[in-house]
Amino acid sequence: MRRSREQQSEGELSESRSQELGLSNLEQKEINEGGRAKAVVIHEVIRLEGENELRRPVFALAWSGLAAGLSMGFSMVGQGLIYSKLQ
Repeated sequence: MRRSREQQSEGELSESRSQELGLSNLEQKEINEGGRAKAVVIHEVIRLEGENELRRPVFALAWSGLAAGLSMGFSMVGQGLIYSKLQ
């Protein structure tokens, strides 16, 4: 059963993109379900997830970036503290 463009949910592979990549119906289904597959399928799943993330509001992306930076920074500080105590 084919869905119209309006019914196709965000994050699903379009038929035109599937044809462009030369994917079979099974591979297209695996992409939309996020299951195990070949490299081209994995690449397309990751690409779709990335596009969905980029649709987020700028404010949300900024907070996410700040949180990631702080997490990495404090991780390095924690590692340094542990290393200094073990010496």
